[in-house]
Amino acid sequence: MIDGDSYRDRTAVITGGARGFGRAFGAALAARGAHVVLVDLDSVAVEAAATGIRTAGGAATALAGDVANEARIHGGIDILINNAGLHSDEYSKPIVDMGLAKTRRLFEVNVFGVVACTLAAKPLMDGRQGATIVNISSSAGRRRGTDYGTSKLA
Repeated sequence: MIDGDSYRDRTAVITGGARGFGRAFGAALAARGAHVVLVDLDSVAVEAAATGIRTAGGAATALAGDVANEARIHGGIDILINNAGLHSDEYSKPIVDMGLAKTRRLFEVNVFGVVACTLAAKPLMDGRQGATIVNISSSAGRRRGTDYGTSKLA
């Protein structure tokens, strides 16, 4: 897995790191020498993702957490990838079908989770050469009619 060191001595925090794009981002950055901190609500899946990276020779830490709660990020950060999101068929419905509670939860994760993690990470990134924040969105933001699309547009 280790195929270079372009991110050696860099720390990358990746929300939604247990599976999909987040897990792939973690593996790719670890393969290039970064220490990745995978954050996900699913504690078992995020630990499995981190174990897979470590087994392949990379450096990874698993952190179970909900990005919708006030983010608790510690230490120096060079890269933050705001990838966590709710995106199942359960959330790809019109607002009248979703109701307030589900809509609120969707926006807490997909919108305010990005804000919370960014605000927590920013002071830890100040003064670090090349520090970067990447926010992952979706082409669903261009489609009308679903709460998910509206949250990704936001």
